[in-house]
Amino acid sequence: MIYLLLGENTYRAIAKMREIKQSFFSKNGSLAAMNELDGADSAFEDIISLLGSASLFSPKRLIILKNVISAHPELLGVISEQKYSLR
Repeated sequence: MIYLLLGENTYRAIAKMREIKQSFFSKNGSLAAMNELDGADSAFEDIISLLGSASLFSPKRLIILKNVISAHPELLGVISEQKYSLR
């Protein structure tokens, strides 16, 4: 499942992100399978690699990408075309 939190209301985006993290933690018991990355500080290839890799510790993963659309708008095309397998 992919959530896109967009818009100028950063307070609501942060609150929703916190809610998603808490839900993930309550269902999985650990945040070990969570990765958080700032797209402005990350190379496009690193983001793709993170999305395509599997977790050794959990069958479910939570990946939070901040500022990724402004830094790498081509990522939306890659995800929509599913050029790689999301696990």
